[in-house]
Amino acid sequence: PLKDFYKERGKMIAIDGVGKISDITARLNNAIETTLKHKYFNVVVTGKPGSGRGTQAKKLAEKYNLAYISTGKIMRQEIQQGTEFGKACKKFMDDGDLVPDEYPIRLIERVIRDNPHVNGYVFKGFPRTLVQAYILDGLLKKINSQLDVAIEMDTKTLVAIKRLSERAKTSKARSYDMNTDVIIHRLEEWQDTIKKHVSSFYASQKKLVKIDGSGEDDDVFKMVDASVSKMIDASVSEIIDIK
Repeated sequence: PLKDFYKERGKMIAIDGVGKISDITARLNNAIETTLKHKYFNVVVTGKPGSGRGTQAKKLAEKYNLAYISTGKIMRQEIQQGTEFGKACKKFMDDGDLVPDEYPIRLIERVIRDNPHVNGYVFKGFPRTLVQAYILDGLLKKINSQLDVAIEMDTKTLVAIKRLSERAKTSKARSYDMNTDVIIHRLEEWQDTIKKHVSSFYASQKKLVKIDGSGEDDDVFKMVDASVSKMIDASVSEIIDIK
């Protein structure tokens, strides 16, 4: 039964156990190396606006050679370029509202398709709805993969607001950073929609890790990295079936 359990989930590797120990070991090592070459490690980094999710997601992408996917950043680029896609997204983003599911999902599909040779993907600020979470699972299954961990940057609200206010004074300012009402709206939306549904979804799968994002960037990353390293170690512990 245990063997069937892992086999049904694609976690079983069959190794021919006949022959010299050295030959069996070589086959075992080859099977593991082959598996790792084709195994993606996927991370969702979520949190309220100003939580530091983007900063930490970029650090993870750089360290582990993951494709950094920020649907918000890509949509802002589309808006700047004046594309039809960007025009469709602009009104929602200016008001601080969630963009309809179909738009970010199209972007995710495109980035995954265009980056097949990375070690995996880190999704910043996506999924934002329960529907998106289920669809992300489906997209990853298409490449024989799955989400490994969801990191929630559990940053104090006052710290997040201060960060957004400071960002509004820089060249990195977003349109919604300038409007207090929009900031409050986005924080409420995070609490009522994303945290309530998406974080709970990943918590039910035992994939959610909460990190206090209120400290300095490098200190926070040490905690994020420790959690991710632990999940990576767990993800490569495949069940090996020696005949």
